[in-house]
Amino acid sequence: INANFPGLLTLIERIHSYPDIIVLTECRLSQNPTIPLMDGYNYNVTQITHNQNDGVVVYTKSTLTQVTVTEPVIHDSSCLLVTLGTDIAIVAVYRPFAFRDPSRFIQSLDSLLQQLKAYSSIILAGDINIDISNEQSNVHSIDYMEVLAHHGLFLGHNFPTDDRTCLDHLNLKTGNNSKQVWKTIQSITNSGKTKSPAENLLCLKENRQLSVDEVNSYYANICRQLVDKINNSAFAARSHTSILCPNSFVLFSTDESEVERVVTSLKNNTSMGWDGIST
Repeated sequence: INANFPGLLTLIERIHSYPDIIVLTECRLSQNPTIPLMDGYNYNVTQITHNQNDGVVVYTKSTLTQVTVTEPVIHDSSCLLVTLGTDIAIVAVYRPFAFRDPSRFIQSLDSLLQQLKAYSSIILAGDINIDISNEQSNVHSIDYMEVLAHHGLFLGHNFPTDDRTCLDHLNLKTGNNSKQVWKTIQSITNSGKTKSPAENLLCLKENRQLSVDEVNSYYANICRQLVDKINNSAFAARSHTSILCPNSFVLFSTDESEVERVVTSLKNNTSMGWDGIST
């Protein structure tokens, strides 16, 4: 933390933004027992240590009120829980990469989020070391994201944060103003879509009638064009007996023989249903 702290202060000065809460992870607290001070901020640190890289430090503005900081136990990680009143909870986490199997961590996180369900706004931030980038999909990342979704948290981003992987996360649960949160995230990440005025479609050709015909033709033929691009070999018929799928089922077309077997199997000495057929 001491090696990178000057760079943090420089960044804050450059962007002219002084956040209410700053979360620092992988702080190597065992090697840096002296925590640097920030004017106008209080700080809290984790006490649980798993390896030399461990440690979470959270700076909170001294002007904030109703701030409570605790250290909940989440397996295979360091964590600080910051609550502001009864509405906002911030979970700051560092999960060392040395724990290759995050199953215990995910289960503990699930339990903690369950305890925080009364909070209308929850932020989960930190170095989680579970890749949630678009290029990665495995059982651990899926389990992790399913837990987040179950508790109403959505991914703030999945951009690469370490080479081509997204290991540093910002996950959010908001009260009733999710649109404003997304607007803020898109502004920060420059990921908002730029909408072109519909009037531009009238300028595709030399006159408006030809432009409208061009648009109509595009939408009238887009499905056929997509179908023509599909590789038919990808849908080649395969025998359903060649692959065993014990956890799957399939519905086949009904034929006369199946209907006959069902009808002849009906019992004669049972009461009829509303349709007049015995069961």
